[in-house]
Amino acid sequence: MSEENNTTPPSARQPFQPGPWYESPRSARSLLENRLEQITDGIDAVFSVAKAEEEPAIMFICRALHANVAELRKELQLTLKWPEDQ
Repeated sequence: MSEENNTTPPSARQPFQPGPWYESPRSARSLLENRLEQITDGIDAVFSVAKAEEEPAIMFICRALHANVAELRKELQLTLKWPEDQ
């Protein structure tokens, strides 16, 4: 039995499948954008403490997390579009 390549992002492994947790692509996108914003706020808070405490390793991790969130935002915009976006 072969193992799936763990370096492949989930979006490349399987296409987005809408679930019952939203009523439309617009509400799903809004929900996900709000959640990403909350995650970003949390990363910013941790980064501020790490900077004050001079913890470069934690600051590095925060920068990497910010890059991942930015990538998720791009993917979200490409996955959940509606006519006004085009």
